[in-house]
Amino acid sequence: MNRRETMDKHLLFQMNWSLVFLTFVLFFIGIVNLYSAGALLAEEGMNIRNFYQKQLLWGCAGFILMLVAMFFDYRHLRNITLFLYIFAIILLILVLLV
Repeated sequence: MNRRETMDKHLLFQMNWSLVFLTFVLFFIGIVNLYSAGALLAEEGMNIRNFYQKQLLWGCAGFILMLVAMFFDYRHLRNITLFLYIFAIILLILVLLV
C-alpha cells in the first residue's frame, strides 16, 4: 500500500462525522425553511421551484468543494504563498475602490 492510499484511509477515519452530519441537517433545515416560506408565494401564483433548484445547486457545489478541500494537501501551497498573499491584498484594495 502506498503512502497516498494510507493517507486517504487515515483521513476517512479521522474525519469529524458529526460535523458532516450536522452540516447536512442544517442544509435540509434550509430546504424545509424554503418550503414553508414559499407556501405563501405559491398561493399568490409565484413559481417557487427556482428557489429549491438554486438551494440544491449551491448545496451540492458546496459539498463538492468541501470534499476537494478535505482531500487537498495544503502543503502544496507553500510554494505560492507570496503570490496568494499579494493577490488577496489586491482584492481587498479593489473592494475599497468598487
